[in-house]
Amino acid sequence: MEDFRTDALLEIKSRIERDRDILGLKSFMWNSNNPITKTSVPAVYMFEGRDVIEKYNQGSPLGYPARRHLEINIEIVAKTDRYASNVKTLLQLVKRSVFCDRTTVGDVHTWTPNVVVAKNSFIKELRTKGPGTYEIPELVGIKLVVGLWYIDNGFL
Repeated sequence: MEDFRTDALLEIKSRIERDRDILGLKSFMWNSNNPITKTSVPAVYMFEGRDVIEKYNQGSPLGYPARRHLEINIEIVAKTDRYASNVKTLLQLVKRSVFCDRTTVGDVHTWTPNVVVAKNSFIKELRTKGPGTYEIPELVGIKLVVGLWYIDNGFL
């Protein structure tokens, strides 16, 4: 049975990891409980959020296949600077990585928008939150909330 949710999350993860050098990331973590430290930034953390069924299949007693919506929280953390410009710049670069395919010819990169992240799955930006600070005053973060819409084929 195909798992479009996992396939889509793996694609988003691979897009961020693909551009890790361009983003200047020291760390990228998916669903990690490791604490943020001054030495691990700039960093991106990806967490799976609220997942709801938007539409059930009316012809099935269980309602599958169903259309679902998952919120993905992408937390971007950088060192604090005046007006949080470091983390705001990094936010724009992370958006480009998440929502685009990259083609490289020599040293020249070209990004092409692509919101399809897996079969029957696509993403859109929902909102951003922040910038905000943490318990470590030298760090600032901003959250990019991405919506993933996908088909859930059920469990049978």
